[in-house]
Amino acid sequence: MQTHPNGDLPVAYLSKKFTTTQMNWPVTEQECYAIICAIEKWHKYLDGRSFIIETDHKPLLPFNLKQQLNSKCERWRLKLQQYQFTIRYIKGKHNTVADYFSRSPVDNGTNDEDDYIPTKIQSNTN
Repeated sequence: MQTHPNGDLPVAYLSKKFTTTQMNWPVTEQECYAIICAIEKWHKYLDGRSFIIETDHKPLLPFNLKQQLNSKCERWRLKLQQYQFTIRYIKGKHNTVADYFSRSPVDNGTNDEDDYIPTKIQSNTN
């Protein structure tokens, strides 16, 4: 978000579909994953700067401050230790842009074409 006198304005958006497996994750894992995806996407803008993550998921407030009981979230927390961020709670009714993207009807995610890497490359020479 970029701060303006008339209110904060988004500078970019990120949306990603969950796979069938990810849809079965507990909500806290899904919310942690959203943070991971966003920070990895904008690493070059965030690394070395302090920033604020706003969430309407209260269990994430201590995410970067203490060890997580959920092992997946703990691995992600350790991965993000290089970043200087705080997590701020905002009420869901004020989180309208994020809620729009998360509730927008889309097909289930399968393979993300942007993340696809061929596993085998064959070369024939004569």
